[in-house]
Amino acid sequence: MNQSLIERGLMLLGALLILLFALGFVVPAIGAWQSEIRIMVVVGVVLYAAYSFWTQTKDAKDLAAKATEAAKWRHEAEQLRSTLNQLQNELREANDALKTAETAKKKAQTELKKAQEALEECQSTKEA
Repeated sequence: MNQSLIERGLMLLGALLILLFALGFVVPAIGAWQSEIRIMVVVGVVLYAAYSFWTQTKDAKDLAAKATEAAKWRHEAEQLRSTLNQLQNELREANDALKTAETAKKKAQTELKKAQEALEECQSTKEA
């Protein structure tokens, strides 16, 4: 059953009992039932207090469960963030290594061209 419906029912019952209690002072026929009405008012207040305690306990458990779940998700997000940072660092290092390798490749190609030119020059002077 819906909690708000239960709460409204208990409040309506309490309002009716308090109204009966107040009418007991004005209407003599109800006045004979005054002690029973008083007991019912007390029972109604106890019922409402018990219901309020039950809902607050239930809500506290729900909030604790949600807080635990939020902490779990926060921890997982921190782990993912850490992994992402590590992968970014590895990618940066790989890019740096690639740039270094490309620079070395260009330098080697330049030296190879110079060596080929020197070889061709040497061969052309040998032939002449």
